[in-house]
Amino acid sequence: MTMPRCLPDRLGMVIELAPASVGAEISVYRGDFAAAILGAAPARLYLVDPWAPPTGNFKNDTWSHHDHEANYGYVLTRFTLEPRVTIMRTRSLDAAAALEDSGVQLDWVYIDACHAFEDCLQDLRAWSRLLRTGGALMGHDFVDDGTHEMEQFGVHTAVERFADEAGWRLDTVACEWPPSYKLIRV
Repeated sequence: MTMPRCLPDRLGMVIELAPASVGAEISVYRGDFAAAILGAAPARLYLVDPWAPPTGNFKNDTWSHHDHEANYGYVLTRFTLEPRVTIMRTRSLDAAAALEDSGVQLDWVYIDACHAFEDCLQDLRAWSRLLRTGGALMGHDFVDDGTHEMEQFGVHTAVERFADEAGWRLDTVACEWPPSYKLIRV
């Protein structure tokens, strides 16, 4: 078993892949991480977020409809004039299906959506289909499963299950808190 590399932060993982790449950030909030990613000069960046109350297994949304609308409006203001950015106001799996149907291929994807096991596993499966050979699946909150901040986490187990079933391996961990992961095809 190969031990994953450790980088200081998640931006470092993306910067390795970003120059002239096509990538996607899943769950954007107000776009702070997206703005940092754009500094690494990707050719195209898809920003995917429903900016709406969650469905499924995510229970930690205390934001009102107004909060979601305000965050979406902020992202629109921040990135509408950025020609490399495509904003997709939709749920993760719907965005993956739409991009796949359009023939889009990605070099990398960074997932920070629902942290429940089943939802995370579905995201990994869906987004992996859009990756070019040599592409990377990355994500946030790679912590031990259990309850964190009132939410039931299953990211760690979902990443391990996906890697085992789909032939990927854990390549890198960003050692900030909470940690991020990067998977590559074996």
